[in-house]
Amino acid sequence: MEFSKREPSRWIFSRELRDSTQTEGSETDERMRPYIVTPLGTRLKRIFFCGTITTSSIEENSSRLVIADPVGSFYVSASSAGFNEPVRDEMSKFNTGDRIAVMGKVSIFKAETGNFLFTINPERIWSADDALRNFWNARTLIIARRRVLAIKEAQKLEKPSEMMLIRLGYSPEEAHFALLAVNRYKDYDYSRFIESATTSVRKDQSDEINRAKKSILEIIDRHSDDQKGVSYETILGDAAAEGIDKKIIDDSLNALGNDGEVYEVSLKRFKRVS
Repeated sequence: MEFSKREPSRWIFSRELRDSTQTEGSETDERMRPYIVTPLGTRLKRIFFCGTITTSSIEENSSRLVIADPVGSFYVSASSAGFNEPVRDEMSKFNTGDRIAVMGKVSIFKAETGNFLFTINPERIWSADDALRNFWNARTLIIARRRVLAIKEAQKLEKPSEMMLIRLGYSPEEAHFALLAVNRYKDYDYSRFIESATTSVRKDQSDEINRAKKSILEIIDRHSDDQKGVSYETILGDAAAEGIDKKIIDDSLNALGNDGEVYEVSLKRFKRVS
């Protein structure tokens, strides 16, 4: 008996999906979803992403979420029919402002203008902590940067081939996707895409550290001892209980020290500057 290979879940930013205008396969055959070919050449049917819920609409027979990543939004939809019902029930447990991770298939709709609209039909959905969200941001940015570098190398070549790009150090998949991008998106502004994604991810990290700094100051105020200060273990425990990742806690403590708001009384004991 032969088994079909499961489609991999691609890690992409929402903007890469939103800017997509190319497909492979039938857009009308309901039995077979077409592949989407993004401006970065990513060929996909399924994706994995993390983000923050900005809009939630839970109804009797269907649920819809809008989930923001650093550069835009994904639209997630599940009905009570068929395999989607258990996932729809999971969706109803989350609220606006929650951070979640989603793995699912991409559905394509063509608007009256001719543009594509995309909806994610979730297969799995779960709560995402800071560590997962930060890892997703960082890895997705690395993947996008390598795709763009491969595309720019292909654009320099008179007759680019996958083998040429592989010899330059790119994987067979990166080489294949680069040629798809060059052939299908001749006028796409790759530099602008990477600049936007990089800036947005950095801002997202900066906003997260600012939120963590505020929480840490509140923890220090709550536990402060005039003589001894507050131990690192206490700060770590309270901040972790609020869902703040250890690296963010450490970065925030360093930032507070550099800002002159907190100082180290003794080894790993901290006080506010009065």
